[in-house]
Amino acid sequence: MANIDVRSIIGVVVLLIVGTAVLPIIIDSVAAASASLTGAAKTMIGINTPPTPQRAFGHE
Repeated sequence: MANIDVRSIIGVVVLLIVGTAVLPIIIDSVAAASASLTGAAKTMIGINTPPTPQRAFGHE
């Protein structure tokens, strides 16, 4: 049977702990970037769309 290095097991466990700790931060950052890009796209579409009477008075 092959010898398993304890340091490699500890390394994998530490990597899993750090990965799960960082994952929510990454998900929040991606969600914020997505919302920002969506807002920017809506703004660009709104700028390029000719005004209508409904939009001029805030009734979309």
